[in-house]
Parts: sequence; C-alpha cells; structure tokens
Amino acid sequence: MHPVGRSLGSLWLLIGLITYVVYRSATNLPIFSRIGAKEVKPGAHKIEVVVFLRLPEKTDQVARLLSKALDRRFVLHLVHVLDPRGLTSSELAEVRDEALEELREIARILKKRGYEVTTNVLWGDPIEISLEEASRETYDFAVVLSSKRRVFKGQISEEAMASRLSATLPGKVIVIRRD
Repeated sequence: MHPVGRSLGSLWLLIGLITYVVYRSATNLPIFSRIGAKEVKPGAHKIEVVVFLRLPEKTDQVARLLSKALDRRFVLHLVHVLDPRGLTSSELAEVRDEALEELREIARILKKRGYEVTTNVLWGDPIEISLEEASRETYDFAVVLSSKRRVFKGQISEEAMASRLSATLPGKVIVIRRD
C-alpha cells in the first residue's frame, strides 16, 4: 500500500501545483509574489462622517476640536451649506469660493494629523440640505460643532441644526460642544 500511496501523494501534489499555476496565470497574477501593503485591507472599518460647519471659523480651532473628538478611523467630509437667499449669482460664487478655501485650510491641517478629509460647499435651505446630506447611506454619522455663538438674523443656530438632525436621525448625530 505504501508504494501506491507515495505515487498517489506525489500525483496529488503535482495536480495541486498545476492548478495553482493555471489559476495565477488566468487571473494575471505572478506565480511567485508577496502581498504588498497596498493590497492588504485595513483591519478596522473606516467610519464615514459628514461634518457640518458654519463659516467663517477659526480653522486651527476647528481642526483641534475635530481631532480631539474623533480619531483617525473617521473619514471626515467637511460640508458648509450656503443659504442663497438675498445673494446674486456672482455673490454666491464669491461666497462659495471663500467657504471652499476655508474648508480646504481646515482639511489641510487635518490631513497633516493623519485624517482622510474631503470638502464640499452646498447651497439651499441649511436645515433641509443638512438633513438630506446626513441621511445619505454614504455617511455613518453626522457631526455638528455646537456653541453659543451669536446668531444673526436669517441664520440658523448650530443648536437648532443639531436638535433638528437629532430628532430626524436619532443615533446618527454627534454634537461636539465648544468651550
């Protein structure tokens, strides 16, 4: 029985090697290779977070608050919602560009700290656009920076935004309070 077993065992190994070579060739992979760092999936799930900011802000203070409250597992999507009421199209474009530049500055600081960050400026009713954006399947959570800053006529307070988002999307809103 042993001579037959040795022959069948060797044949079995040879079939396995041939199958491996055929598979690697069919999938355009090298026959001998190591897995590179870029091919290894991260061990932890990245948490997608939309961060609603009311501009203008102190960019370094916002970056410090976000990095203190959220670790690097969070992918931050910085969003500012412009209310276009009372603005001409040229004023809207100018305000949008200023807001985008400020968001990019915050993103630059956060990227230096190791975060993945994107920026976007949307326009429309701040509450409605924020609700629409936060309820998208893309985001795991919505973040609102809350303070007792003065609210000017026609603006929505961060407290009101956080309250409305929390009421509509329970368990999906993170409120970061400022000192």
